[in-house]
Parts: sequence; structure tokens; C-alpha cells
Amino acid sequence: MSRIGKKPIAIPKGVTVAIHTSELEVKGTKGVLKTPVPEGISFKLEGEDLVAERTSNDLAALHGLARALANNAIQGVGSIQQYQTTLTVSGIDKQRLGQVCADMHKLRKPDAYKGKGVRYADVPLKLKPGKTGK
Repeated sequence: MSRIGKKPIAIPKGVTVAIHTSELEVKGTKGVLKTPVPEGISFKLEGEDLVAERTSNDLAALHGLARALANNAIQGVGSIQQYQTTLTVSGIDKQRLGQVCADMHKLRKPDAYKGKGVRYADVPLKLKPGKTGK
């Protein structure tokens, strides 16, 4: 069984999940997200947790994928995560959020000598030594 797929997803307060045959509809304080569910994967509510199940072992990769997409949607519509950075980008769609951050990073990557540019807070930057004086 998929390690990620078998982990239950804790649903925080203020978030509601509607399970349909081909998608999950997640509503929270920040908005509504719809996540597609592949064929052969099903979700069940067990108390305060959401559990992903699969029909056969051939669907192991989709099992983990579907669970991860559902978890990202639940985290996205739920509470705000705070990071101590100069610019904090937040949103309900994790995929679009990551793409926006990657596009910003691509526009001006950090300089190898001074470190100027758009960089991620959790990625360490190793600076190269400059020229030595005479």
C-alpha cells in the first residue's frame, strides 16, 4: 500500500468536504476548491479524518497522488501559514501558488556573489567569494 495514500487527512475546523464520484469539493474560510479524483480511488469521511482507498494494487501511484491533492486543497482553504520573509505569497491553490513563486524566482534568480534577487526563505544560498584585492 502507498505510504502517503494510507495516511488519514485531518480536516480542520471551518473546512467542509463534499465527496462526489469524480471530484472532492473542499470549502473553507478562503474559498472553494474542487480536486479531481481518479477512477478506482475513493474517499471516505471517518470522524474528523478523510481517508483515501483504492480498488486494486495497480493504482498505487494514483492513490498517493489523489491523497496529496486532497491534502493540498484542505490546507489551502484552511488556516494561513506564516513565514518570516520579506514577501509572503499565499493562496488556496497550492499548484498555482508554486507556479507563481517559480515564475517570480525565474525572473530574477539570486546573484552568486551578492545574493541579490528573488529567493526562497527555506533554501540556503551559498555565496561565491569575490575577487581578492591587490
